[in-house]
Amino acid sequence: MDIVCRLSLRSTTKVLAIAMMAVVGGLVSTSKAYTAPVVTGTKTNLDSGWTLHPATDASNKVIGYLAQQTSGTAAPNGYSVVWLERQANGDFSMKGYDGVNLVDAARKVQAASSVAGLFVHTEFAELLYNTPSLFDAEPMSGFTVMFSGLAVTDPLQPIASEIPPEWMEALVEFGSLGATSLSASTVDHTVDCVPTDKLNATRIMLTPDIESILATDGVQVSQAVNAFFTCCFPWTRTTYFETPSGPWISTNPTGTTCNYSRPTTRHEITCTTSITCATTCVSVIVGAGTPQTGSCPGNPSGNCPVSPPAGCP
Repeated sequence: MDIVCRLSLRSTTKVLAIAMMAVVGGLVSTSKAYTAPVVTGTKTNLDSGWTLHPATDASNKVIGYLAQQTSGTAAPNGYSVVWLERQANGDFSMKGYDGVNLVDAARKVQAASSVAGLFVHTEFAELLYNTPSLFDAEPMSGFTVMFSGLAVTDPLQPIASEIPPEWMEALVEFGSLGATSLSASTVDHTVDCVPTDKLNATRIMLTPDIESILATDGVQVSQAVNAFFTCCFPWTRTTYFETPSGPWISTNPTGTTCNYSRPTTRHEITCTTSITCATTCVSVIVGAGTPQTGSCPGNPSGNCPVSPPAGCP
């Protein structure tokens, strides 16, 4: 089943929640055992050719974004993977990665963090966390601090904050240590409808939406945050989630603990936001998901019923 909804930025999260509920009967939940969809991954494609993969903590707060260039010409001496880390004041620091492998970069960011499971809500989470070499990664190895779009080691760093975005783009194209399009957006203050640079405005708009989608109770976007803006920068966000598609079935006939499993269906919801802040969302079923598992205490006879008792697992 497909659905289409149109909304403004200020009500994005609320209507996204309604859209998800219309398709699968509930919002995201990882703590209310199996009664609602479980988000398995989300990403945002910017119109600049970059994809943002969120890093989150256990409370679904966005810690940062691991950005990867997915289209366009890569900077000849610069970066196609960039770590954007959220700071205490809400701004984001920027570090360029000297490699091109997104998962390798994620391993090094994870190794440097005290927060477990930073990237559990990304499409590469299974590959990342099921690979033993995760724990062999050298924390933040290969990353270089960037300010105003250029690496601190770049000879032109002292003037980076003073040049217009088109100059920044040209510098990166001709060899400065930056990132195609992304660096220019950090010094782009030409849009009158936002009070900050283009990249920072995008992250400020996007972050509450990501946190709301992942929140167990569907917390709405803060109206105070989005009230600063009268226009949007185009992006397309894709979120994957799974819902139960069959009954619980016993996987062991006897035992002191009875284990159960049931199939799931994988859904994909894609929302595209335009410069006018109008958003169109489409949800489709993309196939079978990962089976859900659970367990219940065994009964005195030691036999496990084919179907679990009410309220369990």
